[in-house]
Amino acid sequence: MHGVYVGVKPSEESKRKLQMLLIGLKVSNPVQLDAIHLTLVFSRHYDNVVIEEINNYKAKIKELKILLSREGKRCLVAELNVTAN
Repeated sequence: MHGVYVGVKPSEESKRKLQMLLIGLKVSNPVQLDAIHLTLVFSRHYDNVVIEEINNYKAKIKELKILLSREGKRCLVAELNVTAN
């Protein structure tokens, strides 16, 4: 499949904290700890992407949504308000 994907592999500690967040939000049937991952950018459309500089950013959750994937899986999506450090 062609496209653009940027993901983050969280540490074991971060996975546990995310799992606790899912429990606190009462998300039904959350994924197992070893399957937790974070997708920052996803697009099925490919463009010539060049990352010239990486900065530090702070983000706060604006809204949480449940979206369905093409395979019918439910994905917890956080819309973020982001500011550069």
